[in-house]
This record gives sequence, C-alpha cells and structure tokens, in this order.
Amino acid sequence: MYNLGDLPYVPEGLNFGLMVHDVGGSQVRHETGFKETILRENIRWGFSYRPFSEWPWGKIPINDPLIALDFDNRWHLGLEFWLSRALAVRGGLQKDFHTKERAILSFGMGLHIDTRDFSKLSTQNQSELLIDFPLSDNNPTGSIKDFSGSIIRKNDPRLITIESVFINELFASLYPAYARDKRIGIARIKNNSGDSISVAVNYVGGRLFNELQEEQLLIAPI
Repeated sequence: MYNLGDLPYVPEGLNFGLMVHDVGGSQVRHETGFKETILRENIRWGFSYRPFSEWPWGKIPINDPLIALDFDNRWHLGLEFWLSRALAVRGGLQKDFHTKERAILSFGMGLHIDTRDFSKLSTQNQSELLIDFPLSDNNPTGSIKDFSGSIIRKNDPRLITIESVFINELFASLYPAYARDKRIGIARIKNNSGDSISVAVNYVGGRLFNELQEEQLLIAPI
C-alpha cells in the first residue's frame, strides 16, 4: 500500500494498493497421485480515499468515511462510514468483467462499544466489543447473511504513546548553541487516558549531550 497523498497536487487520504493472491497458483495432490491447480494466481489493485476524519460542515456525527475501488477479474466498489464512532454503515457493489451476471449488492453494519464511554473507572480495565453483520445479495444462490462478534480486553493499555519524533539536521560545530537552546527536534506525545498526567521524558543526546536529559511535562487528555 502506498499513500499517494505524499505526492504533490494529490489530496491527502488517497491510497494505492496492490495485492497478489496464490502466487504461481495453488495446487493439490490427490491420493491417486493426480495433481491439479485449484486456485490460479490473481492480482488485485485499486484505490481508497478517506476525505476527512470528522464531518467538517456541521454537527452531523459522521466519522472516517472511506471509499474504495479495486479490480481483478471483477470490479469492487465500497463505502464505509461511522456514526459517532460507534455504528458503522457499509455498502458495496461488485461485478464480473467476463460474464453477464448482474452486479452483486452487499450491505453491512458494525457496532463498536468502548467501556470508557460508560465507566469512570481507570482505563487499565479497558475493553471493547465489536459486532459485525454483513448481508450480500449473491445471485443466483440468494442472499448470504453472516454475523460475527469479538471482545477485546486490554488489561494494561498504554496511557502514553509517542506518535512521532522529528529531529532537525544537526552539525557538530554548533554544539555550544545546542547546549544552550536544547531544542533539536519535536516529539509528539499523546495522552490516551481521560485525565491529565504528569510524565518525565528522558532522552540521551549522544556525543552532543553526553548526560541524560529529562523534561517534566503535564499532558492533558485529547
């Protein structure tokens, strides 16, 4: 997968993907010694686009919409978005390039429940419940229904995560300025809890700063 948003004049959130199934074909050998290829090599490629994270034109609680289009021996078009980050709504179409079968329509819903939404307990007892219900009108076999659910329990989730670190270009000849200023880069630290947390950030500057550096920070929740 490649993020096309890194290219100039390309909107952020546009991705290109390529996947190869059954490289060289998948074969089975029967007890009689007969060998046959049951799945041939298949190449699928396509694009996905996430235009925004939060609905920017009002207070409609639509989050993380995703539009996807890909191709192999058929084309697939899909759309997914979340309502209040709790209820997922999905829809899709697919059509074979080589037959006269009509397009197959699919629809699905998902539910995400996080215990932090209902409890003031510590996030050290965090758990999540995920439920999915897809429905596909798969002619000629009729409609296909499925149901799946999972519970994810996190006994000790990280309250603090380092999202990114950027270090400026450094020059040994400027070490006196670095020693005075000490601003050599930017680190983005995220507070995953529901309360403000006081943390100590330690780092070693190598040859420029031989001693251990420490900063005391108060990080508010997002």
